[in-house]
Amino acid sequence: MSYSHTRQNLFNKKILYIENSYDQAKFIKILCSNAHMHCDVAQDSSTGIEKCKTSHYDIIFIHIGMPMMDGYNIAKEIKTQKITTPILFTSGHTLSYLNKDIVNEFNFISKPIQIDIFLDKLDNLLGK
Repeated sequence: MSYSHTRQNLFNKKILYIENSYDQAKFIKILCSNAHMHCDVAQDSSTGIEKCKTSHYDIIFIHIGMPMMDGYNIAKEIKTQKITTPILFTSGHTLSYLNKDIVNEFNFISKPIQIDIFLDKLDNLLGK
């Protein structure tokens, strides 16, 4: 099934997903492929930060609950590298439990990820 017919901002976009769960990463890779996007995955923070330095991405999608360095600190490190790519955060927690100085209703999606909500968030971030 193709999802890009209603979300033209997604076509041929490149996403980096920083996520330690293999199953979540696989799900998002398939979802992105079905929407005609390319998705790279980094399963740890240092690999994710390095990929941001060496490749261009249209969106960086970060799991907040990463081990070793949480998603907030990953985003902070990415910003110190002068990388201005939009960041979308995800977590199994609801928005009310998260750091409101960093995460808001526009750059956050809760797990389990619902396909239409995820694609709408990406489309909105890319349409800016």
